[in-house]
Amino acid sequence: MFQRLRACYGRYVVRHTGQIRVVSRRIKQSLISLGVPENSISIVPIQADLADFIHVGEKRTYTVHQYPAFLYVGRFAPEKNLPLLIEAFATAIQGKTGPTLTLIGAGEQESEIRRLAAQFGAAGCIKILPWSESIAASMAQYDVLCVSSNHEGWGMVLVEAAAAGLAIITTSVGCAGECVVEGETGIVVAPGDITAYTEAFTQYLENPALIHKHGQRGHEFTKTTILTETAYLAKFVESYTSRQS
Repeated sequence: MFQRLRACYGRYVVRHTGQIRVVSRRIKQSLISLGVPENSISIVPIQADLADFIHVGEKRTYTVHQYPAFLYVGRFAPEKNLPLLIEAFATAIQGKTGPTLTLIGAGEQESEIRRLAAQFGAAGCIKILPWSESIAASMAQYDVLCVSSNHEGWGMVLVEAAAAGLAIITTSVGCAGECVVEGETGIVVAPGDITAYTEAFTQYLENPALIHKHGQRGHEFTKTTILTETAYLAKFVESYTSRQS
């Protein structure tokens, strides 16, 4: 009962707020669907220092390996839907011994990840590493970033991976469609669609040259969309003044 009341109150508030700042087009569309006037919503993406990731992308050498190295970075939490990631990877690599999936992070589902890796016969190909304070340097060692979340507000790791020149497999959450463009800088599938996610793994496994194409395009695209601090502050201020003007 309390949750329903809170949801109703939340919808009332957003519908009657003069100006709302969101971080992605996806969130803007969700608010419009709730009845929030389009002209009261401004999009200002989360800004971050991508210099180290851009440097990794600039230095990246795309060598066509027999098998790519896949990477996940983040919390081991239910909303990340890591069981889907593990099962899709294990299904895609059946009969292959070279591909690897490395998960960097920590969280409540670590034991579940290890159990599923063993259950699907992929324990030897799946590694779990502790969180690193140098994620850019870590990304330099991998080819494809994987995100399997059920939902994300923005998904900064997608931007960082694109800047670092990784190809990307992601569910359609957060900045997917803005930072990660289907068929251009990565592969985007519907949340929870294990068949499509398995096929995405298979595409990169069977066509490693596609990693070069998507990774390089993602790196170049990210460089062109970075705002200077001055430009970002101007956009931030504009998000609060645009409706009044």
